[in-house]
Amino acid sequence: VWFDDEFYNYFYAFEPRQYFRMSEDEEHPLLLIDSELGLIILLVLIVSFALTSFAWMYGLMMKLRHLEDSADKFSQGHFSERASIKGRYRVGRLNQRFNEMAQRIEHLIAAQKQQTQMVAHELRSPLFRLHLQLDLLEQSEKDQQAQHIQGIEDDICHLEELVNELLEYGKVFRAELSLNFQPTIMHSFINDLYRVSLKDSTAKISLNNYIDSKLTLPIDSHYLTRAIVNLLTNANKYAKTQISLTSKAKGDELLLIVEDDGCGI
Repeated sequence: VWFDDEFYNYFYAFEPRQYFRMSEDEEHPLLLIDSELGLIILLVLIVSFALTSFAWMYGLMMKLRHLEDSADKFSQGHFSERASIKGRYRVGRLNQRFNEMAQRIEHLIAAQKQQTQMVAHELRSPLFRLHLQLDLLEQSEKDQQAQHIQGIEDDICHLEELVNELLEYGKVFRAELSLNFQPTIMHSFINDLYRVSLKDSTAKISLNNYIDSKLTLPIDSHYLTRAIVNLLTNANKYAKTQISLTSKAKGDELLLIVEDDGCGI
């Protein structure tokens, strides 16, 4: 029978009963070896952890340096630069997120350049007409000035419409455009759109509406109408005599096709 105290173990034995106390010999060689061995194991664990941490940190530093190099090249105007997603260069999903951001920025910059070119192209004609009208206004008689003033007002209205369109166009690429999706019967939507387009078209517009009359989709009718009307208006400018608007389902897609018999682009 033994009784465990914090420092000693007591037990009794033999007859007549004798009591004994067992304690640790702190100077015993085996205990000294055990203490040294424990210290060695601790040092080995610390060194192993340090080496492992150093290797991991060094690998992470190299990966981050590679990502930093890609970011530096991108900031210097190389917008096609992408971070490698190979295992030895990948930092979790950071490389993929960087590439998605870079692709989005590249797309926005390309759209900005396109918009700048489009602004110059679209504003050139009304500005030229304004200069022409002003020159004619200076040289014309009083009874003809009202006509030129009206022409100047029309060109100013046209410029205002262009500016509003360009601002709306810019919202799309800056993610500022909020869409209002509403369930819409597509067959009726296309028919209404066709009737509206007939009013302002000088060319003949034919409608081929092959959509199921019960098909309902969530759309923003305002902006979808503008998109299709823009195509129809452009077709009306360059068509010879015929424009066709076709709507049909293809698999899980809905196709809206505007065609004309003009010279093409």
